[in-house]
Amino acid sequence: MHELEPSWERVIRVWWLIAWRNVAGSIVIGAVIGGIVGLSAFLAGVPIVTLLVPIRIVAVIAAVLWTGFVVRSALRKRYRGFRIAIVELDAM
Repeated sequence: MHELEPSWERVIRVWWLIAWRNVAGSIVIGAVIGGIVGLSAFLAGVPIVTLLVPIRIVAVIAAVLWTGFVVRSALRKRYRGFRIAIVELDAM
């Protein structure tokens, strides 16, 4: 196996994949969570202000979980000219 140097071009490709998928997914997840909680609060007659802290906690947990999926997809992707591999090091 030939190991490549992490050139800035390669780093930017991987970073961009992680960044845009994370932002796009977070927007969608945030909209879904916000819509569900907002609609539920409206139908139950609960002021949305009382739910801001719990909503933020759920949103942070969802974002952390989503980031794990994004990093996993970055590790599985074949980029132009390279891919990322997790290789076991020889036991010392």
